[in-house]
Amino acid sequence: MDADTYPRQPDGSVLIGNKKYRTGFLYADWHEGQGEDEQLSDSRNRLMVRREKVLFFGGRIYHYTTISGFKGIIDTNGFWASDNRFMNDAEELYHGFELIKEVVEQRMRRELDFKHILAAVLSTLPKPHENPRLVACFSLARDSLEQWRGYGPSGGICIGLGGARTDDVAPISVGPDLLLHKVIYGRRAKLTHIISIIRRFKRQYQLDRRAMDDWPQDHDQNYTERLGHALAHASVLFKNEAFHSEQEIRYVVSPAHADRFDGGVEFRASSVGLIPYVNTAGYGPPSKRLPIFEVTVGPSPHQEVIASSVKTFLLARGYKNPQVNISRVPFRSI
Repeated sequence: MDADTYPRQPDGSVLIGNKKYRTGFLYADWHEGQGEDEQLSDSRNRLMVRREKVLFFGGRIYHYTTISGFKGIIDTNGFWASDNRFMNDAEELYHGFELIKEVVEQRMRRELDFKHILAAVLSTLPKPHENPRLVACFSLARDSLEQWRGYGPSGGICIGLGGARTDDVAPISVGPDLLLHKVIYGRRAKLTHIISIIRRFKRQYQLDRRAMDDWPQDHDQNYTERLGHALAHASVLFKNEAFHSEQEIRYVVSPAHADRFDGGVEFRASSVGLIPYVNTAGYGPPSKRLPIFEVTVGPSPHQEVIASSVKTFLLARGYKNPQVNISRVPFRSI
């Protein structure tokens, strides 16, 4: 819709044939405060960010991988975001959906004009195995015993990412599809997040109802689909509180947006079949080095040799003065 052809009204609507038309479901998806006083809008959006606490806005993060995985990351300048249905255990897949169903059912008992939208969302919410997301995992934890245990005596590599941007270094976070999200562990935080999403869609629905005399036939369907998508996306960020020490940060990419990555969806073989993934190097500025500020070699009987080989490899790939460290976690703890 061309904003010059259809000038926006103070309530966020546009006039089409002297009739008001408003797309609150889009505002709820991206920025809630359209059509309101600017100061109130900013305040409401800040509150939404505090409630949902999802986007990770900077700082240093860490990616744990195998030696062969490390080589692939450096060679391609990217990470594999893999289909979460084949990477996580069944409990994690169902955990978020059960909580969302619980909250939606509770809200339905308290709603009047928005109840039918929540009921439609509940009936159309995809099952966990029908909700694919392409996920790449990072952590806020540096040199973590819990992370190293996954790699055993073969040793692992921890890549430290962040720091100053330069012309030849790619950003670690690129919108709108390659943003870093915090994983949520606490039950109260999860409930707050779900309720916050529902509230912003409900508010925009009410604003649409007040602004529009003629209600479009597809408007309820648009609200149902957008709210359902937002809740399904949130479910991928919920993990059992027992895993809190992982301090996980994630890329979460919709398979519907995979064509925005060079090469689109690819497949890799694993013990559980062929896993779909995209390489994050195919999104944003091409052929730029990753923002690596250090690499740590995990516990192993060959740490010194591995560290030397890693430094040689990074120098050969154009990383100047790479900082390569050895884990302080004793090998016997693995």
